[in-house]
Amino acid sequence: MIAHTRQTKIDEIIEMTYPRLISIYGKEGTKGLLSLSFGGLGIKTIYKENPINLKISTITKLKDGYICMGEYDQNMILEFTDERVATGYAQAKIDGYKLEKMASNKVRMSGKSYLLAINDLFTKKTWKYLAYIGEPSATGGKEILSKEIVLESAKLKSVFNK
Repeated sequence: MIAHTRQTKIDEIIEMTYPRLISIYGKEGTKGLLSLSFGGLGIKTIYKENPINLKISTITKLKDGYICMGEYDQNMILEFTDERVATGYAQAKIDGYKLEKMASNKVRMSGKSYLLAINDLFTKKTWKYLAYIGEPSATGGKEILSKEIVLESAKLKSVFNK
């Protein structure tokens, strides 16, 4: 999943994404959103090839499946079409990330990222993934993650922060 994201392989990312998230926007809508996140809205994301130093949690058994979490080093450059937006973004505080302005329109963003792996009835007992940023259990009024997954994934992430 990390490699496909760095290479902006949208179809592969969608195939590996937790299906309850895809169901909110549909495959085509999700493709559109991913396209925007990789190079739309005046921001181009450039992923830097660096060692990811992947750490993986234990697998946690749930009522209807399993979850696991990975922590890895993320390093990307955000290139903005508007220099003022770049300046504002460089001054933002994003938990777990260091932001540094590289040029008038470029900001480096580096830090720890988390990937939640889920194997349950919705994935047909295969592993599917979500970027974990303290995900809400619902988006747009639709449930994505069960309360059990939300609770247990927070526990998995806390192990990395010790």
